[in-house]
Amino acid sequence: MENEYVRRAGMSVIAVIQPIVFSWVIAVILAVFCFTITASAPVLSEVHWQDAARVGTSIWILAFGGPLSIAGSTIGLMPLCVTALLIWFIHRSMRRYMVTGWVAIAAGALAAFAVTSLIGMLALPGSIQWLGGLGAAVIVVFCGLLTFERPAWLRQGWRIAWPALAALAILAAVLLVVGLVTGWSRVQEIQNYYLLNGFSTVIFALAQLLYLPNVLIWALAYVSGIGFAIGEGTAFSPFGIESAPLPAVPILGTLPDPNVSMPWIIAVPIVLGIAVGLWRSAPTPKDIALHGLPAFGIILIAAALAGALASGGIGTGRMSTVGINPPLFAIALAGEVGGGLLIGLGVPHLIEKIRASRRSDDTLPE
Repeated sequence: MENEYVRRAGMSVIAVIQPIVFSWVIAVILAVFCFTITASAPVLSEVHWQDAARVGTSIWILAFGGPLSIAGSTIGLMPLCVTALLIWFIHRSMRRYMVTGWVAIAAGALAAFAVTSLIGMLALPGSIQWLGGLGAAVIVVFCGLLTFERPAWLRQGWRIAWPALAALAILAAVLLVVGLVTGWSRVQEIQNYYLLNGFSTVIFALAQLLYLPNVLIWALAYVSGIGFAIGEGTAFSPFGIESAPLPAVPILGTLPDPNVSMPWIIAVPIVLGIAVGLWRSAPTPKDIALHGLPAFGIILIAAALAGALASGGIGTGRMSTVGINPPLFAIALAGEVGGGLLIGLGVPHLIEKIRASRRSDDTLPE
């Protein structure tokens, strides 16, 4: 039995180290490649390929949650597109090596922490490597938990919750497209400020795409009514906007106009929740609680995690506050979508009860 535990732990370490090291190598290669193509730019005259490799490592560490320091500023806002890819790679590797059991998961988490922290020493000075290592360990534990058999109530809750979460993702994408269409002139104006050539423009656009999930989560915060901040003292919500000078990043041109107020938009997630509830109507009134409450909890936890991951600083001073208030966001979104979900689950039974009552009244003798 002891040898079996050792074997599982060893397989877990291999399963975890492979995607971590592989993803780091890709990040460094891409960073050096981009530097090589743009090395002729005057602003990069004193930059060497080793510096580009350090930047690639720093972005990789940032995706695990380890803040990076550049030009005297600390950036803690995680590029969630990279984070999502890292989770996918690690999860796939752990499934391929059939990592199961707490001993194997613990061994993998320790290996992830050690390797990520060690590689992080190659990042830019001032980066916090151990936080990146801790983030990698958390990802391994999360992926390990997915290998366990889920109880029936959790499976039923997920069956109801995932369509609601998918609908929210689509809603966020629609809001982003609307923002791009209405704010395209501002996006172009900011982009033209940099006077970039064709390839540099592509790199700049791809760099912003790394934060696409963050922007989508901010869009959900807006539609939930809680709103989000791009710097201390700012607030972007459907009830009103308090703006201030913002970083010259083209994607921020999609932000709502300061004169725009749309309090009615908070009804949209409620309607989505009701629609999903009607679609996934519970077989019996008792199942409304057995299935609906776990779904509510899943949405609450997912919103809290999303809000926390999509928040962080992008500089010093005012820019140290960017993103969402996770607890408020979770409560608001779960209350709107989850509450609508419970209503949708219960409406068919309420209608049936009313109809049964009417039929009973009709059969009474006059």
